[in-house]
Amino acid sequence: MRNLFRLALDQGISSLSLFIFSVSLAREFGASDFSLFATSLSSSLIVIAILNSAFIEPNAISQQNNISAPLILKLALTLSIFATFICLITTEIGNAPSILVFTVGNSVLYSARRINTLTGEHNKLYAASIFSLASISAATLALSHTNTTINNWLFVYGLIGIATAFTIKNNSKQTKIKPQPDLNSLIAAIMVWLCTNFYFYYLPASGHPEISGQLRMLLTLFMPALQLGTILGSLLITGKTNHKKSLGLSLAASILYGSTLTIIGPDTLEKITNIELPIESLLLATLMAVAMNLSGITSISARIKKRAKTLIISSSSAAFALIISSPLANNLNFVIIAITSCFIVGTMLTTLIPIIKK
Repeated sequence: MRNLFRLALDQGISSLSLFIFSVSLAREFGASDFSLFATSLSSSLIVIAILNSAFIEPNAISQQNNISAPLILKLALTLSIFATFICLITTEIGNAPSILVFTVGNSVLYSARRINTLTGEHNKLYAASIFSLASISAATLALSHTNTTINNWLFVYGLIGIATAFTIKNNSKQTKIKPQPDLNSLIAAIMVWLCTNFYFYYLPASGHPEISGQLRMLLTLFMPALQLGTILGSLLITGKTNHKKSLGLSLAASILYGSTLTIIGPDTLEKITNIELPIESLLLATLMAVAMNLSGITSISARIKKRAKTLIISSSSAAFALIISSPLANNLNFVIIAITSCFIVGTMLTTLIPIIKK
């Protein structure tokens, strides 16, 4: 319980920073322009997915403890450059500098925090999280009182993320040996990333940026429930809990949180976020949060049990199904259903394939 509380406190402070920034950005620019933030965040998430699943988590599972933060920061910078070029598929080249800075800032901050979380160095994260929250809150307040562009918002957030990442000290063993990436986990991570983030590229490219903005705001509102899944995954990796308890707690929390948002209601949420979110979408998003958390915990359990090939098959099948259904995506509810189905299919296959092999 103590470990859960410490992780929840740190994750809560950290998530609050991104939540405040996201909501303020949406209020300032509306759903269509908010889609640029959605794409930028997806750009950073692919960097995070690669670093976390190919390097950080496999290192923690094997308990080698030989990944240093500086090495991860260098990898994050290199990957962020490539991820920014991906964003240019759906946006103008003039947005590239701000997307790059935002991607680097968000990915290096997450990576530095993740290393310390999995190595048990929780106390060092609190000061950094509070610094990040205070800095982003102050910057958001200042930006909201100026007639500036969304690119400047992204640029400022990225700089704060980079500054915060370098305040987090890391005591992992420093080694000249470069960690070898877990290629199986890497492929699976990219497929899972596609399941969540494909539409943030496809929707603007197909002329529906407002749906992309709505979807990103839904995920922002459900961030506390999704962060719980991340926390439980960390505890699972470090042996502080088991698969069954993680699934049960994740399921209950996701449903409770989604029900709370539904009770608050679309009208109130629109006043807060400046983005229309129908009640049906809130209900469907609750199921999506449940599916995403169950998929994440099941995926970590499979990696611990060294079922990497199973993860590749299940995640690739789910991502393929999502992509081929994308031409039908012309409204928010369809997109939510498609993503939810994608994660349910992936979880079912991850569970059933080992049983069938037996």
